[in-house]
Amino acid sequence: MKKQDKTNNKYKNYLLIVLAILSIFLIGGYAVFAQPLAFNTTFSNNENIWDIRFTSIDKKVVIGSAGELQAPNYNHTRATFKVLLKSPGDSITYDLTIKNAGTIDAKVDSINITPENKPNDLVWFTTDDIYVGDVLKANEEKYMTVTVRYNKAIESNIAYNKDCMILINFSQKS
Repeated sequence: MKKQDKTNNKYKNYLLIVLAILSIFLIGGYAVFAQPLAFNTTFSNNENIWDIRFTSIDKKVVIGSAGELQAPNYNHTRATFKVLLKSPGDSITYDLTIKNAGTIDAKVDSINITPENKPNDLVWFTTDDIYVGDVLKANEEKYMTVTVRYNKAIESNIAYNKDCMILINFSQKS
């Protein structure tokens, strides 16, 4: 029995040593992770910034008895119009300013008019001066023309209002 007691004592001693070492590692780990973490939040001037948006909408030309139900508004790369056209030949033309305030050159991927123009629609929205594939360089402004016109192909004297949204999608110029 004395030999078995020596063996048990030997295992107990090893177990105590392992537990002591493990406790030291746990205390050290706690001390390291209990410290507040500091992050470097300074940015260098040569970082790439993506910032493309409409900066203004100006009504330029009104023909006939065309009018606005609500002033046009914009948010980043989306512009919204609510117009009233009363007879064939009525139209409103707007100039929109688009600015690339970022540091990355951008390319126009798509220009979406919602709802889409259909041949039998009384009112059509069209865009000019900016086209798919155009490049907007860093710190550059471009102008886009949006025209809302009564469809001359349809003979009607019905006053018609229409809401429209124009969305321009950009990607990084490669």
